[in-house]
Amino acid sequence: MNFLEEKVALVTGASRGIGRGCAIALAGAGADVAVNYLVREDAARETCSRIEQLGREAIPLQGDVSKPADVNRMVKTVEEKLGKVDILINNAGIAIRQPYDKIPEEVWDKTLAVNLKSAYLLTQAVLPGMRHRQWGRIINISSGAAQLGGIVGPHYASSKAGLLGLTRAYASAFVKEGITVNAIAPSHVETDMITDNLQSSPSRIPIGRFGTVEEVSDVVLMLMKNAYMTNPLSQRGPVYDLGWIPAPPRPGLAGTRTWGRLLQLQKADTDFRNCNRAWVNSSAASMLERWRALGNMISLEFFMRSCMACEAARGVPGSSAPTRIRVGNLISRRRSK
Repeated sequence: MNFLEEKVALVTGASRGIGRGCAIALAGAGADVAVNYLVREDAARETCSRIEQLGREAIPLQGDVSKPADVNRMVKTVEEKLGKVDILINNAGIAIRQPYDKIPEEVWDKTLAVNLKSAYLLTQAVLPGMRHRQWGRIINISSGAAQLGGIVGPHYASSKAGLLGLTRAYASAFVKEGITVNAIAPSHVETDMITDNLQSSPSRIPIGRFGTVEEVSDVVLMLMKNAYMTNPLSQRGPVYDLGWIPAPPRPGLAGTRTWGRLLQLQKADTDFRNCNRAWVNSSAASMLERWRALGNMISLEFFMRSCMACEAARGVPGSSAPTRIRVGNLISRRRSK
């Protein structure tokens, strides 16, 4: 599985959490890895040790990713010790909880600098080498908060939303040069940042549990292999949401109905969070009762097609032909009344 043999990766914020998971996964696929950290040197060296156990080279790399001088020094060190950077994982981030109406300007500025400006600085620093070699993979670790607000604050949500715009801009600019740029937007993943936050709860997530670091790194490896996934012209662009909500309905399943209507449905019907199992295990009649319990808030057709869309997005058997027939029959029955 060493499809990244002779590739060099730089992972920011890799001393723990998602960054560590990504660094180890990349090493497992054959890459040598530079492990960036700010203050946790011992943890960064532990990450390096685990990488070396996989037979790959690793170096700890101290630096503040929000400062241009540190970024330039870090990239130069990687090039001298490991080689040109082929893979960049912009993972470093901070989450400083503040009352929404009392966010100090310095907290806003620091959050934007670490979470967003750093990705710009590092991307600019490694792009020349990637363009010269006509190959590169850049992944920005965003958050579900970018689209749903989250529980940290608007400063954090704004910084993560900015990463999505940054991703789309770079993706469209350099895809023809063999460089893909994608964003991953995990919801609550079981890391220190989440478990230390008393407001974090698996009950806030449709799947009912925290995500794992390994589930995020699996997506990273998928994007390493794929030279096609960098599509800034699609509805959502090169963004992969993990955990919080299913992908939006495809055209033909929900027509021109807005994704906001589906979110409205999720809030109104708590059972909808388990729609995959409920739909597969329920009769058409019981599904009709579930819709009626919503008080006709939305059309029956949209309700059924939304259930199908969720299943199709998550690979649930309910999106098969028999299910489509059941949906069609219910819609036809409704229209005939």
